[in-house]
Amino acid sequence: MDLMNAQAQSQQRPHSVLDVRLSAGSDERYAVSFALAGGAGPHEPDHSIDLACFRFTLHYYARVLYELVRHEKSVRNLPRMMGRISATAIDPASNLFEIAGVRAVLAPVVADRISAVLSLRPCGLRVYEIDGDLSRLRGSKLATSAVAVCQAALRHLSPANIEALPVALANMNASYEMTHRFGDPNSQYEVPGNAYYATAFV
Repeated sequence: MDLMNAQAQSQQRPHSVLDVRLSAGSDERYAVSFALAGGAGPHEPDHSIDLACFRFTLHYYARVLYELVRHEKSVRNLPRMMGRISATAIDPASNLFEIAGVRAVLAPVVADRISAVLSLRPCGLRVYEIDGDLSRLRGSKLATSAVAVCQAALRHLSPANIEALPVALANMNASYEMTHRFGDPNSQYEVPGNAYYATAFV
């Protein structure tokens, strides 16, 4: 019976849109890779690497805030870091770590690494979630990983979405300041989802 239930749950599990591998090293080096998985819902059949990465960066930011508050009762200055990015006109060559005020770099390979395997999955009509375990990342390393994801995403974003990224991050910070709480599970979906769709009208 347990095996049958597990198989049924597996069949009902939504397909991944984007698979992401994140590694963080003790030397403040981060490695982030994105792979389009092709599991977008019927309402978004042509989900590109550009749109998937853009959506993932926003949802990952919300997920990290949620994890920080839930486990550490502190957001570790992460909204302030993202606020610096949101106040800057960025381009493909921008160093988001420098803009955010953190000492970190992207690297192809990370020694002494802590890794996480994540997926962006649809969990409802035009609703997405980050699936994966971030329990091995803690404190400033987890907070900085949100900047690392944004930095890595620049390689895949279109010029329009690179321009839209600071706008979306500003939208998210405003939502947290006015209407949403970092530790509310619903904020993981509502805040990045609203910011994603709001950029269509910018």
